[in-house]
This record gives sequence, C-alpha cells and structure tokens, in this order.
Amino acid sequence: MNLHEETNRIKQMMGINENTFLKRRVSMHELTQAFEDSLNYATLQLQSQKSRGQSMSLGSFAGNVISMTIDEIHPQLIADKEDFPYDEVYNFIAIEYQEPIITTYNHHK
Repeated sequence: MNLHEETNRIKQMMGINENTFLKRRVSMHELTQAFEDSLNYATLQLQSQKSRGQSMSLGSFAGNVISMTIDEIHPQLIADKEDFPYDEVYNFIAIEYQEPIITTYNHHK
C-alpha cells in the first residue's frame, strides 16, 4: 500500500471527508496558503536551531507547522462560535499535508 492509499484509509477510518468542519469554513486555497506560510516559517526555525547545533524532532516540526496553520485560519474557524473541533482540524491538516511536512523536514534536518 502506497502513502496515498494509506492516507485515504486513515481518512476513512477517522471519518474525515469533504464535509468536515474545516472545509465548510476555509477554502482549500486559503488552507494551502496558510499551510505554506507556516511551513516556510517553521523551516526557518528548524534551520536556525540546526545552525546553533540544536535539533528538532519530526514530531515537533510537524506540530509547529500544524499549530501555526491553525493559528492563521483561526478567525474563519470561530466566525460563528467561540470554539471549534480542534482535534478534527489538527488531524485533517496532519493527514492532508503529511508528505510536504516530512519531505521538508528530511531535506532541512
């Protein structure tokens, strides 16, 4: 089973689909832009730590990218109420963008 098939299997298992809370409030274009901005910033942080002789785990790097992405789209997520299903949003972003996160981390670690 390749990575794409495994990702789809996990999405189905978790009930993540086109009708999730996130996709009803944020377009994929907006989400991708927020993700790319966050990935670029987290990559700069990773490189900065590396230049100081420090390391960052893949889990920490991914967590930073995902958290910053959520922060960037937060206003859309709370537009009609104060809270939102954080875990659902976090997991969706983690699965949707796992390949570029891992690729970027491996390229810059």
